[in-house]
Amino acid sequence: MYVVAIGPFAHRELETLRDAAVSCDLRLRSFDKAAEAVAALPGMTEAPGGFFAARLRTITVLSSWVRQSPELLNVPIVALIEHPSEGQFRDAFAAGADDALVGDDVSTMRQRLETLRDSHAQSSAPRTAARHGVAMIAMNDGPLRRWVGRTLRQTGFELAFAEHPHEVLEIGSLNPTLIVTNRETSQCLDAVEHISRTISGGRVPTVMLEDDAWQNAGQTKGRLLFFADEAAARAAKVDVRRSERVLYESICAFRLAGMMEPAYGLSHNVSREGIYVRTLSPAPAGTELWIELRTALGVPVHLRGRVMWRREPGNASATAPSGFGFQIDRDQTPSLDLRDWESAYETVKRAGSGQLVH
Repeated sequence: MYVVAIGPFAHRELETLRDAAVSCDLRLRSFDKAAEAVAALPGMTEAPGGFFAARLRTITVLSSWVRQSPELLNVPIVALIEHPSEGQFRDAFAAGADDALVGDDVSTMRQRLETLRDSHAQSSAPRTAARHGVAMIAMNDGPLRRWVGRTLRQTGFELAFAEHPHEVLEIGSLNPTLIVTNRETSQCLDAVEHISRTISGGRVPTVMLEDDAWQNAGQTKGRLLFFADEAAARAAKVDVRRSERVLYESICAFRLAGMMEPAYGLSHNVSREGIYVRTLSPAPAGTELWIELRTALGVPVHLRGRVMWRREPGNASATAPSGFGFQIDRDQTPSLDLRDWESAYETVKRAGSGQLVH
């Protein structure tokens, strides 16, 4: 197995990554530019176990190429950042990264590489069975529609495409579990709204993408991640949360209870009772963790609880990111932090991040 590093790199970044790869019995292929990797990798007989990129522009170019390839769609992209700040984490994930870590942090680098090595065999299958129902993609044919279609098919949705209102209404008879559209297809919006209201009591997750979503694939991916996961849970009727999930992305530090040294991830969706944290190194189920992050109201909180379940990179997909589900322990969490968390959650929920993204 090998991993790919794409620069340009500061001296220590590449050296640290190479040393960590050797310690994990992994081969490393390095390139100065994304274009060099794009030209060289199609000739390889084996897909890499992961991409490591050191610049945001590199991540953006790399993400656009990787997510168009059925063979590479599920290969994780890791951003190498200078320090774990809110801005650097958000920018890295928005550009299309699946995880971010400090470029000269040897121990964390080695941990990520071990995770990718161990999960590589599971992630080799490029296609999954359509088990989450029908995803209606109501938009004109073009790069955005094709990218959305590939992404949703990869994670287990059957696809149905519509460009005109009568096609939307016909597909509505299939009871779609997810609807994706954009304002460019304005002639379909009334029909989409009608279908969304009438199926399953108006609880069909509906994503309204921006007209420039194709040029901002990283941000678009975050929205699809949330709503596709919602649709899959509802289709399987396995959602047992007491409160609705809402989309909220923020850097968070998580650590074993009582320990000082944290790891970092990105919150993906939150409920009153917990958080789903995106990371390529999810903690095992049952692990007691402490998590610190800023709420949607900008207030820092300290939350205590445990990992209820995790999704490893080998079982992840483009719309179901690796990470772990964290349940807050109300008795162990400081009462003021719990109050601030719940207040912020209610604010985000009232703002309407549940059904439709504008």
